[in-house]
Amino acid sequence: RHTRYWRDWSSDVCSSDLSSGRHLGHYKVLLTTTPSILTEEEKDEWIAKQEYIIACHVMMINYCTRYRYVLQRWKEVANMMIYKEQGNVKIHRLRIIHLYKADLSLYWGEHWRRAIHRAVQNKTLHQGQYGGVPGRECTSVCYLEELRFDFSKITRYPMANFDNDAAACYNRILIALVSLCGRKQGIHRDVIFVHATTLKEAKFKLKTKAGLSDTSYSHCTAFPIHGSGQGLTNSPTIWCFISSELFDVHSSKANGMVFTTPDGSLLIRLNMIGFVDDSTCITGGDEFTTYEQLIEMMKADAQLWHDLLWSSGGKLELSKCGYHAIDYDFDDYGVAIMRYRSPESIKLRDHAATEVEICSKTIFTTRK
Repeated sequence: RHTRYWRDWSSDVCSSDLSSGRHLGHYKVLLTTTPSILTEEEKDEWIAKQEYIIACHVMMINYCTRYRYVLQRWKEVANMMIYKEQGNVKIHRLRIIHLYKADLSLYWGEHWRRAIHRAVQNKTLHQGQYGGVPGRECTSVCYLEELRFDFSKITRYPMANFDNDAAACYNRILIALVSLCGRKQGIHRDVIFVHATTLKEAKFKLKTKAGLSDTSYSHCTAFPIHGSGQGLTNSPTIWCFISSELFDVHSSKANGMVFTTPDGSLLIRLNMIGFVDDSTCITGGDEFTTYEQLIEMMKADAQLWHDLLWSSGGKLELSKCGYHAIDYDFDDYGVAIMRYRSPESIKLRDHAATEVEICSKTIFTTRK
């Protein structure tokens, strides 16, 4: 029976899910409860069939892992285009969603899910990344924003936030870097090999209401295709691992911002806070730091993050970045007042060594 099932599976490996009729519902029915109208004997038979089919699927996935084999059907990926802005059909304003096979998504998602939980337990991730990490939420990022601002108001220390806007985050990930970070977090080398080989040999087709396109595009040396794409179950975890490494490198060179208790018994240093691809470079000073010095420190931290992201395959949209800088003035009675400064700008170098002007936001401008 196993041989017959394998033959049925093999005959379908070269056909797409649209032609075979297979979809996620066929996998979900294996986990559904037995219908109440069945007798006890029929229920037992129903459950036995479910367990048998599941065992066959697990056997084939384990076979692919053990022998580093990639099924041909896994290499067929459907791309769907959705609007970033409703009604805007310009190609650069469409978001590409990658639709992988359901069993492949389960395969990769489970291995990277275990890895992210293991990383949280072992505390091997940078504490500034809050996107795609179990137990962390976007509201915590807002809470840290409030704490930084409150600390600045209490101590009267100047501080600056530089908001980064990454371009096409998941589509610019280097697979070689994915493999290295995955191995560091304990994912088995055979799983990493299957993952890298699948993305290297994948054929991407466009999916519309008319079905899948006949032509496809794929990776080659002359025109390499990077990234795992939006729609893959392990893409958030992949970016979490990579950004965590970049945050660690940034922390070793950046100025950052130091928080201390009044007695100096506790000290916390922050350099980057991120939620998936949205991140903020944090720069702070002390009672002797002037506004001009703060801006130079912030500029150095922001330039360092740009260079790190570019070296890893990513890219910052510098024209969409911005920053807030806060410092204080004191009247004759020593009362601190947050100083208002007219909008100004700094210049950072992009990957082509071209200086890009980045405008500031005043203390009356809200941050989003």
